[in-house]
Amino acid sequence: MELRKAHKRDAKEGSYLIHRAVGELANSVFSSNDDKKIRNFLSQLFMKGKNRVSHEYADVIECDGKVVGLALSYPGYVMEKLDKPILEFLKGMYKENPKKYKENVMPIMNVEEAAKDEYYLDSLAISPKYSGKGFGSSLIKNV
Repeated sequence: MELRKAHKRDAKEGSYLIHRAVGELANSVFSSNDDKKIRNFLSQLFMKGKNRVSHEYADVIECDGKVVGLALSYPGYVMEKLDKPILEFLKGMYKENPKKYKENVMPIMNVEEAAKDEYYLDSLAISPKYSGKGFGSSLIKNV
């Protein structure tokens, strides 16, 4: 088991774990129930950088040559800045239906999840096969 900072190359497993952590919230934001499509969007954002689901803010656990755990975390004072690229990405997705953007995205993105002086654990997920081995605890201690 290796605990390390995430890399762009972790996008496939990272997007799976992020989707696993946020579940139906992602379905609502991306206006889809197609897991493959949602993970593709998350993968793009994971690789892009400078957003709240970027590899830059992720720690991962690698085991047996694959990423099996992930924690996304960052200081509260950067949240607004990290939301901007996601909002732009989503505006592009919803350009044909801005009303749906306001209904699906804005209520979620306008919630203050952490104060500026707090450190925020956004998402934590472990692959089901590796659950119960203390990997989640290791990620939390690392954050």
